[in-house]
Amino acid sequence: MTKWIGQFLAGSSNHIPAGIMAPGTSLLVLLLSASLLMPDSWKHPKRVLHFLVGCGAMFALLRYIVLFDNLDADPFWSTTALHTAASLLFIAIALPLLSFGTHCSVGSAASSPDLRSMRPTLVLIALLWVLGLTVTVASAMWQESSRQKMANANFQNLALANAEEIERAALQSVYGLNGARGVYSASQSVERAEFADYVASRDLATEFPGATGFGVIQVVAAEDLERFLAAERADDAPDFQIQSNGMGDFAMIVQHIYPLEANRSIWGLDVSCDLARATAIQRAIDTGRPSLSSPLQLL
Repeated sequence: MTKWIGQFLAGSSNHIPAGIMAPGTSLLVLLLSASLLMPDSWKHPKRVLHFLVGCGAMFALLRYIVLFDNLDADPFWSTTALHTAASLLFIAIALPLLSFGTHCSVGSAASSPDLRSMRPTLVLIALLWVLGLTVTVASAMWQESSRQKMANANFQNLALANAEEIERAALQSVYGLNGARGVYSASQSVERAEFADYVASRDLATEFPGATGFGVIQVVAAEDLERFLAAERADDAPDFQIQSNGMGDFAMIVQHIYPLEANRSIWGLDVSCDLARATAIQRAIDTGRPSLSSPLQLL
């Protein structure tokens, strides 16, 4: 029952679109309007309506104070309910106070007809104005703080989701590389055609989104380069060439890379001259685990 009354007064996300007043709030406005239009002779009904408006507005405000932790997902923040309920509450309180102030002013005017007779009314009006302004500013700051917290939470959730997606994509490629390692473990000598068949058996676009190919990099000592080049050309690759900008004690040659047509530009490339790639490769060799390079330019 309490939940239904609260939804009626302040609205429900399933029925009240943003910027639309809840039916209960509208009813309170109508009750207040009716009381203001009543003749002064109908004092008792007016007081009853003022009391109902004040109680309804107070209930709506208290509902959200009690449920403060759940305000971020509540439609209350996207409607006029908060400010309307606060306004109704203060108006319901202000009307009897103003009536009392006016009565005091009229009584004082009979004995001292000057501006001092209006002092009670002016003081009440000033206090209510300051109180209403304070509540409005506090409400705006409260709402902005809530929205900022929600924005920060959404950002953190998106960042976490992106990080998890990047990790998932990287791990998928690792699964493919583990399969390639299995090919080498199951054979004493993996020929070029055998490795090409393994890559062709995988659907790269579906199984490993973002991966342009799978390859093997062979570490070759400088004195063994000629022997390595001859062996590769004899393995059904007569056009194999070593691409190197300089030669140190060893080279890291891209021995296999498939699909070949999409990656021909790096076939035979010596990546030992690229610090980012060479560091990641050496780390993988030393640890026996997958290694992530620093940012680099794709070739």
